[in-house]
Amino acid sequence: MSFGDAFARDLSKRAGLAVDAAAFADRDRVGGHLDDLQAFVGALDQVSRDSLDVVVADGIDLSYATDDADSQIGLPGGPFLALAAAARRPLSTMLAEAQESYQVALHYRHVDGRAPRA
Repeated sequence: MSFGDAFARDLSKRAGLAVDAAAFADRDRVGGHLDDLQAFVGALDQVSRDSLDVVVADGIDLSYATDDADSQIGLPGGPFLALAAAARRPLSTMLAEAQESYQVALHYRHVDGRAPRA
């Protein structure tokens, strides 16, 4: 089983929605999105983090967020912003679940006899 398959299977169970394995096939890219999202969310104060969680849990996909001039903001997190909105889960919850799924997929690949490629 590939990294993307293991990641998508685990995250699908955690989030309660279908996750496309092909969209998460690249281990390094997924890890980068998770690192960037963690840095972004971690830098927010609690009130801002709570507000962000409420917005995303209402089903709003922040991957299309724009500023006052209608320019795309480009929030970090890539496909995890859309997944959180689709699952109607707080972004911080989706981030934690995705990080756990990432570790499961890495472990699965290593136990499966195929250590992750560097």
